[in-house]
Amino acid sequence: MNSSTFASVVDPVIDRLTPDEGGRMLHRNGLVFAGHFVAESSDLPIASGPVTVRVSKALGLPGKAPDVVGAAVRFLPEAAGDSGWDLMLGGPARRIVRLPIVRPAIGWDRVPLTADCEYNYGEYNYGEDDYREYEYGESRWRISGELLAPTTGTGLDTHALASSLFQTPAVLTLAAKREGAPTAPIGTVEFGGAQLPDDIDFDPMRTPQRVRPVRDWWDDVCRAGYRGRNG
Repeated sequence: MNSSTFASVVDPVIDRLTPDEGGRMLHRNGLVFAGHFVAESSDLPIASGPVTVRVSKALGLPGKAPDVVGAAVRFLPEAAGDSGWDLMLGGPARRIVRLPIVRPAIGWDRVPLTADCEYNYGEYNYGEDDYREYEYGESRWRISGELLAPTTGTGLDTHALASSLFQTPAVLTLAAKREGAPTAPIGTVEFGGAQLPDDIDFDPMRTPQRVRPVRDWWDDVCRAGYRGRNG
């Protein structure tokens, strides 16, 4: 089923499940913070610099109730004229036949996360002598991470997390695996301090020009559920 056909099927379902006042179906309320990314690899087009991070609970269950953790990071463009990257991860999760299987987390610290979709990334290769472009290659990449947050006691309480992050920053480590190669670190995000307004519309389809999200039916479900009626 292609994306346009799938959208015609899933969008009415999302509209029914989304509250009348609008907004996202999942991850409706989140904590938004300023942060900084330090790149450890040049394998993907993500440069060191300021970022915006949103942490949320998928179902928004109250208090300390276990839930699926979401983390979204908005990276600035690596080069002028390019697009930035909205990287969205959820977990704890592991992939089975490319499908991310998630389960509830019981705390904010040491939560393994996986990106909502995989990515194809192509880059030009250059000849050793004349530096002419001679080949365009594209590889499939899978991005994962781990959320390391200050101790907030037991449970998945967003208010407790906000209080902790005001005093002590959290860390999101990121790694990437190219198809046929081992997983390698790509960088670290540190974020915290005062909360920012929760008014950023993250979009998993927002990527640099040479990065293409690999979309299948599951990716469309994730995007539609997060998008809700905000488009």
